[in-house]
Amino acid sequence: MEKILVKINKDIIQFLPDYLKNRETDIVNITLALKNNDFEKVKQITHKIRGSAGLYGLMELSNIAKEMEEKSLEKNTAFLNSLLQKIIFYLANLEIVES
Repeated sequence: MEKILVKINKDIIQFLPDYLKNRETDIVNITLALKNNDFEKVKQITHKIRGSAGLYGLMELSNIAKEMEEKSLEKNTAFLNSLLQKIIFYLANLEIVES
């Protein structure tokens, strides 16, 4: 499997393990929200990911979260699940290097 290589500023790289651990919790919460058709919760969580991922330089994650946030208004569970799978894939294949 090909890794997704992202360069992170040396000043913030120390915070990344905790940040990524919190995204695991977000994945669980998004999954539950989708099962319960709680699209507002999906929107809230993905909005948070969108902003915070951008601060860390994880722009692909931020972009996926942005799309998911916007699409939550359409309430298309199947499509939202496909975007969630993209987030899971991204996080599973992320390789961080210090810049």
